[in-house]
Amino acid sequence: MVSRVLLRDQSWFEGLGPELRDWLSAKMEPVTLEAGQTLFEAGAVSDCLYLVTRGALGAFSPDDDTLLVGQVVAGETVGELGLVTRQPRSAWVRALRDTALLRLSPQGFDALCREHPEAVLSLARVVLERARRPIHQRLSARPRTIALLPQTEGLMLEPLAEWCARALGGAAIVRRRDEPGDDALERLEREQPFVLYVAEPGDDAWRKRCLRQADALLFVATAHEPVAPWAELERGVQAPLPRPEHVVLLHAGDVPPGSSSAWKGRRPRAQLHHCRGQKDVGRICRLVTGTARGVVLSGGGARGFAHLGCCARSRKPASPSTWWAAQASAPSSARATRPAGR
Repeated sequence: MVSRVLLRDQSWFEGLGPELRDWLSAKMEPVTLEAGQTLFEAGAVSDCLYLVTRGALGAFSPDDDTLLVGQVVAGETVGELGLVTRQPRSAWVRALRDTALLRLSPQGFDALCREHPEAVLSLARVVLERARRPIHQRLSARPRTIALLPQTEGLMLEPLAEWCARALGGAAIVRRRDEPGDDALERLEREQPFVLYVAEPGDDAWRKRCLRQADALLFVATAHEPVAPWAELERGVQAPLPRPEHVVLLHAGDVPPGSSSAWKGRRPRAQLHHCRGQKDVGRICRLVTGTARGVVLSGGGARGFAHLGCCARSRKPASPSTWWAAQASAPSSARATRPAGR
């Protein structure tokens, strides 16, 4: 029987009473997928509904099974429309990372419609809300699990992981020595806004697990040292399915001109970040999690002085800015008041 507490934490079941959750827990079966594994193919018979409890699924075009057209994240369902209409599956669905689901059979769904129509109404609200999202939102669920992967010999990422956890406003840090099981990871993802998986140099088994668990990948290297032979940047190791990639270069001081040129070709798809210490970590975390904001200053004369108030406001932690752009007299205002590390 599926835990009633687990069902309570899913958006479909918000507002449903304990008796109904007990009924559903007796009808739903747990299913697990490894990253890259197919849940169902386009054109297959719609024989059940799935609820994602941990991880993420990707929906791929029926005409090109490599073209991602949507994402299904924890708390969302997949397969419900085909179950209602009895039409074949309209897309390929695969696990973007290790994923846990609950399965409801056609018989269970029919019984749910007869005995508990309020649950079906709640499900309809979730489905319609997802359908109303613009396509870019369906394709850009913000990462919640992030893998930190060292790329240079002897590089330990404990300080960076602690800085990231603080910058994110709270995150669980998972290390190899914690030996977490699947149930522990599922609980962490329910309870924490973010989970950071910290890989260790040369530990292939743990690194592969970090790759399978992560929504986004951070390849971390010391800018002035060569890439280690076992590093993903050197071996070209790929995650089971594509996901956002970032290269973070650690600098002891200021960033010297041209310091990124040697790294850009190693991971062309990755976004590159320079890190001079803790002051830059907040900016990097905002870019990784899709919460970055930019400020554009324009206009000359007296308007240039008006920008000073905006720049002063951006110094406050509650309203950080990641990008700055300016024209006319505004550049001097931006340079004079731009917060360090933003």
